[in-house]
Amino acid sequence: MLGSGTANYGHGSIVRSRAAVGAATDDDAVLRRAMSAADPEEVKRAGNDQYRKGCFEEALRLYDRALALCPDNAACRGNRAAALIGLRRLGEAVEECEEALRIDPSYGRAHHRLASLHIR
Repeated sequence: MLGSGTANYGHGSIVRSRAAVGAATDDDAVLRRAMSAADPEEVKRAGNDQYRKGCFEEALRLYDRALALCPDNAACRGNRAAALIGLRRLGEAVEECEEALRIDPSYGRAHHRLASLHIR
């Protein structure tokens, strides 16, 4: 027999709390603002925030936007590679690392990512 419903069975609530709804709305506003920004560094920072949260699709979209604004930014290419790795799109990540190194051959993080991808 199931309990009265007052105990916590470890499944959590399927209803979002007001705080969670508010946080999602805030994140959406930040994403919209970043996608319309003209400063590639601002867009890249927003992508980095999404990446840290594990939101790789959103981070990828933001890095794409930053690259549209500044196509020769090796750091954006490297960050895009990191997001692709998070999405398990490893072939594309290799291509991004190679492009980052074409732009800036001394970019150490791209060398490191590329080497780790070849080891996999």
